[in-house]
Amino acid sequence: MSQAVLSITGLTKRFDNLVAVDHLDMCVESHQIFGLIGPNGSGKTTVFNLISGVLRPDEGEVFLLGRQITYSRPDVIAGLGMMRTFQRAWLMPQLSCLENVMLGMHPKTRLDLLGTYLRLPGTSSQQEKRSRERAYELLELVGLAASAARPAGDLVWVEEQLIQIARALAGEPKVLLLDEPTAGMGRHESERVGGIVREINQRGVTVVLVAHDVGLIMSLCHHVVAINFGRKIAEGSPASVRADARVAEAYLGVRTSCAGVDDA
Repeated sequence: MSQAVLSITGLTKRFDNLVAVDHLDMCVESHQIFGLIGPNGSGKTTVFNLISGVLRPDEGEVFLLGRQITYSRPDVIAGLGMMRTFQRAWLMPQLSCLENVMLGMHPKTRLDLLGTYLRLPGTSSQQEKRSRERAYELLELVGLAASAARPAGDLVWVEEQLIQIARALAGEPKVLLLDEPTAGMGRHESERVGGIVREINQRGVTVVLVAHDVGLIMSLCHHVVAINFGRKIAEGSPASVRADARVAEAYLGVRTSCAGVDDA
């Protein structure tokens, strides 16, 4: 059995009287593509925010590679080997695609980004050269090497999502959290992202994936957890979760979105 790289026990988050995440347990094994699904407002993004340090849980524990990170800051968690994407890419529009990817290297390299951008043309450090080469390799991985010099402000939605995936990989994560990486995409674009996720996983990165596209989850993931109202309702192989009556009810029954929870 593979070693757990990310484990969650009793994770709970309340917003006033609303319980957004309710005593959730999850265990992500090394080298898995792990899927987290649920209808709108079920608590998926809140779970990501809790385990990545954006929010503090009210109860429960989070362990990364055997180390407790329950109340750690996002930058500390990134330095320990877990990076994430967001539903909105939050790129620096005035910087090039290459430079935006380089921003993700800061937790590992402590690259002097300000010095990099203010340095006179034609001068650069060895570290900067290596960082640029690595960033270009990651742009190749996501199919945007030809756009390396383009300002990020010129990108369309799909390209923005791919750049933030490359930026997250620049931090050399052992665990990568992808929050709705195919949101707003057509079938062709979703399949393209799916292929990139497979390649990332084949390179040894454990991936935790949240997506509205249940078909994408079922085709990519080794293990799936389904939640509703912040509670786990099913867990297992993609086929077993898809066949679970509670999952069908959650997706096809009454609307479950809860006001006050910023979630997908």
